Amino acid sequence: MMVMKRVLAVAAVAITGCSGKPSISQVGYYQSAARDRVFTARMTEGATVDEAKKYAETRPYTEGQMTSVYLYPSNATIPADGITLATSIDRANQALEGSAMSPWKFAFMHYRNGNTEFVDCQASRNELCR
Repeated sequence: MMVMKRVLAVAAVAITGCSGKPSISQVGYYQSAARDRVFTARMTEGATVDEAKKYAETRPYTEGQMTSVYLYPSNATIPADGITLATSIDRANQALEGSAMSPWKFAFMHYRNGNTEFVDCQASRNELCR
């Protein structure tokens, strides 16, 4: 019995990680009737580029539509309700560009043609960056 409890405890730590907290958490989410999607997410201090990319790549995507993911540093002002309560993709994009909002650190786009792009906005002047 005691061995089983230890095995379960070790498994729980392995599944959730040492801290038990995810390094990236969703803040805002918009989905249009056509299933275009916009996500905003907060990265904890110490979250890696690989974690950011994996998080972005695993967001839902519908073939023929687009999914965009914007990842922000931990201390950023991130659009939440402006994204989640948007009535159109244009409104969601307007919320991203709000003057009170912080710039995102990473941007990811899963395009309608199936191609993907992940950009480090602190190291690039890519059009996906603010």
